[in-house]
Amino acid sequence: SFLAPGRVRRPLPVTAPPMAPKRAETGTDAKRRRSILTSTGTCPSKKPRVEEAGQPLSRDQCLKTVEEALEKLEDISDTGREMLRLIVRLGLGVVPEERHRYQSSACHMVQEALQSSEESLRTQLDAARAEAESCQSALEAKGQDVRGSKEAFAAKVAEFNAAKAAFLADNKSLQKQRMALEATTQERLACQAKLKEVVGCKDELQSAVDTHMPAIIAGGPGPMEVHVDAVTPLLAQVPLEDSLRGAASSSVKIAPEARGFFDKTVLEQLSAALSKLLEAVPPAEAERAAVEAAEKAESAAREVFAEARMQQAKSARELREAELQVREAEGLEGSSVEALQDAEEVLLRSEQQRQVAQKQLTGFQDGALASLKVLLSSPEPKSSAGAA
Repeated sequence: SFLAPGRVRRPLPVTAPPMAPKRAETGTDAKRRRSILTSTGTCPSKKPRVEEAGQPLSRDQCLKTVEEALEKLEDISDTGREMLRLIVRLGLGVVPEERHRYQSSACHMVQEALQSSEESLRTQLDAARAEAESCQSALEAKGQDVRGSKEAFAAKVAEFNAAKAAFLADNKSLQKQRMALEATTQERLACQAKLKEVVGCKDELQSAVDTHMPAIIAGGPGPMEVHVDAVTPLLAQVPLEDSLRGAASSSVKIAPEARGFFDKTVLEQLSAALSKLLEAVPPAEAERAAVEAAEKAESAAREVFAEARMQQAKSARELREAELQVREAEGLEGSSVEALQDAEEVLLRSEQQRQVAQKQLTGFQDGALASLKVLLSSPEPKSSAGAA
């Protein structure tokens, strides 16, 4: 036995020391942590107290608390835990005034073991706090990313709207230029029709009088079919006597060596009639100038239309690119929001771990260490009223 010779252990009622002060965090981070944990129902319960309902715990209760704490010590062998368990009963179970030096040394061993466990719990709490602070910093960074992605998305939407407005304006301009081109084309056709109405078949008459009729009458040069094909349609377009038109339509097809007197006479009369009609055609300078002006206007309108079409195609490409950029920015925004939500979940878990570590340390301090303090201190003497 570690008891001094002739001494009897006398367990006496003692008053437990006051509960260790509550470790409360201050600042906005502590408020935010308490808010998160309160909303999720993970706030730690109240700290265990050495005193219950104002009544001091007995030394046996304190011994039991210390023994339970020793059972939970890590990094200690079974033999060492058994030795500490014996020390608790044989050393701490004796009031300090009755302990010999071996018992005091044994109590000091228990104290060192519990203080080492407290330091380990403090280390775990510090690590949990550091992890929570790191998660808080990561959460703030993710929040910055979300704000940046939202701003980028809003900017891309604005660019898309601007590109859309430009495309609609260019498309409207293209339609306007298309209508202008169609109008100039119709004007050119109208001028050409008026000119043709005035001058008739002057060009065909000129060609027939200068080239085709002399070749038909003389039998060359060139193939006869070419000259006959050029003159035959003209017979139906110009005003001729019906008898001359009917006779000429067959005489022009007869080969020169096969023609008789009648055919030669018909061809000569046809040539003379065509020459007279050519001389009667008016100059129509105004109509020709109108056709030339209409052709220039149509050419200019065609160039403007081509430029408008190129501009519309460019704005269409820019609109498509802006749409793709909006989709990409929207995807980045969604990813950043998901990353923020993940960071919030990680922070919540780290806060829970910090609360658990805080609860374990506080419980250890208010339980095992407070009980050890009671066992290491001298019991208060009984009052006279208590003795009675």
